Amino acid sequence: MTGDRSVRNDRDPSESSPTLTDFFLAHRAISDFLRPTAHTRSQELESQVGGPVYLKHENLNETRSFKIRGALNSLLRLSADQRGRGIVTASTGNHGLAVTYASQLLGIHATIIVPATASPTKVQRMRGMNADLRCHGHTLGTALAFARELADAEKLVFIEDGDNADLMIGAGTIAIELLQDIPNIEVLLVPVGGGNLIAGIACCAKQINHRLRVVGVQSEEASAVYRSWVARSVVRHHPRTFASGLSADYPGALALRQMLRYVDDFVMVSEQALYTAMGLLLAETGQLVEGAGAAATAALVSHTERWRGHTVALLISGGNADLEEVTRAIELYGGEAQRPIAMPTPAHER
Repeated sequence: MTGDRSVRNDRDPSESSPTLTDFFLAHRAISDFLRPTAHTRSQELESQVGGPVYLKHENLNETRSFKIRGALNSLLRLSADQRGRGIVTASTGNHGLAVTYASQLLGIHATIIVPATASPTKVQRMRGMNADLRCHGHTLGTALAFARELADAEKLVFIEDGDNADLMIGAGTIAIELLQDIPNIEVLLVPVGGGNLIAGIACCAKQINHRLRVVGVQSEEASAVYRSWVARSVVRHHPRTFASGLSADYPGALALRQMLRYVDDFVMVSEQALYTAMGLLLAETGQLVEGAGAAATAALVSHTERWRGHTVALLISGGNADLEEVTRAIELYGGEAQRPIAMPTPAHER
């Protein structure tokens, strides 16, 4: 897919709220490289809540995650000088995959720093993409610190997977596709890790349809963003979830500002509910979905009465699941996952 690869605007990244124009410009720019992701309906989930349930499949995106949207938007906004210098980032998985893919599309050299605790599946995929991969430290924080040092020492551009307006705006383009295709959505359930995804989606979606309820989903074992949202200030809390995409010690300040303004509510789910939702999605769609990607489904199933009779959309944010997680998900979901698996009917055919 080709087009103008240097679409830019004059947005000040320090602004508290991106405008709808920011999101549409970003969507136009990344659409030169990414097709809109599919949405489907789930008969199983609709039977549980008594209303339409749509799945937005970001797990079928390039790199199997929503992260490619923000990575592309961020790199497209770099100047020619910055592209020539190269970039560096730190990641435990999906962000690194996205930056690797986007940088290769645009001809930018990228160095990815991963901690020893990074997802083996995602690290292997980065290696398969011939990423300039370096392992440093045992935590993401240590890897981030090293990435910053490397950026300073080698004059590289540091791309942070956190408080980054361009990443947030890129993620928010999901709302444009979803509301163009399904304008009657009443509730949108969104997985929450560090907060960029829901901040971008909520900010964009509410400017299109202010009646839409945007609800964040976190694991009970990774509740820093929820705690911060309740306290209306950054609260640090160490995560213990298996779902790396939900694992964050605290939200970014920019993301939190958008959440306080646009997010309507949060739902907490158990670790078992995440595993069970992974199994349910495997049985229902035939797709491997990682723990974070199954969070919205877990919230729907765990609180069915809350959504009964409403038109609900679930964001399936990623599909880079480790084998051990998939095995555990099948065990917890039980024998149902062994039934014949059929792909759901595309929404436009129903």
